Amino acid sequence: MRNAFILVISLFAFITQAYNGRLILNFDINHTMIATDAAAGSNLDEGIASIVAKEHRGIWAPNQKSPLSYYDYVKSSYPDKELRKKMLLQFVSSGLSPNAQEDFAHIRSKLTAQPTEVFSSFFQMIAYLNENNIKYNIVLRTFGSDLEATIKVLSTELRVTFATARFQNGKLILSSGIILQDPQKIFHYMSATPYLAIQDEYEPWHAAQEHWSAGKLFYLNDDEDRNNILPLFFDDNIEAAPAENNIVCPIHRISGEKIYPGAYYNKQLFKVETYQAIINDGYFINLVKQVLSYL
Repeated sequence: MRNAFILVISLFAFITQAYNGRLILNFDINHTMIATDAAAGSNLDEGIASIVAKEHRGIWAPNQKSPLSYYDYVKSSYPDKELRKKMLLQFVSSGLSPNAQEDFAHIRSKLTAQPTEVFSSFFQMIAYLNENNIKYNIVLRTFGSDLEATIKVLSTELRVTFATARFQNGKLILSSGIILQDPQKIFHYMSATPYLAIQDEYEPWHAAQEHWSAGKLFYLNDDEDRNNILPLFFDDNIEAAPAENNIVCPIHRISGEKIYPGAYYNKQLFKVETYQAIINDGYFINLVKQVLSYL
């Protein structure tokens, strides 16, 4: 068993050393990098409560046919956001699910011990990439109003400067006023900009009832090019096939064709398990290693 473990570690070390391309790391912010959700207007305790509720599954109503996380049950059953926030907070101390209160305390302790509100696992990933000379770009992606605050934290901690842009009607509008519409030009700009923060357009996705085709645009290159440039997307709302509701819309950088996201699940699209991203400092490092093991 010990020899097998050493073999796995050695294999990851070889894979890491062998990769000479550039990773384009698209990161959602809410519940991917931070615990609060500006789009939902949640404070820290409300954010933690929703994270805990996602971890606890069960039958919560007499007419419920299959187990759901308490978070999904509340979201699907109660349209009022303020009521949902109250229910999630009450869930933690209600005794409806064992260990919910303990999980809440554990997460809160971990978060309040961090130097910033950005998860330690994100900074550990950055350190890992730098130590292993893996080239990367960071692209922040959000529907929420937390972009400016997150830029400020990362600019200070990483000592970098972020370019900013926003998507509108499928066009990338740069802070300079330049408008990029051609998919290949957008892909090139994102690949050539080391630190980029993008405000994504929420309204079309909401109007489309969260259908993937109206989600955050994610520009992909051909398979044979991915040893040179490999785009990845991390978001807590990414879903596996056959889900039609998804927050990311893959799009080919040359043809502009929209591609169903299920084909890229756990390959270039990663559903972030927020609880694990908080308690496990190696969470994002392990995802990067997983990606490199496929190349």
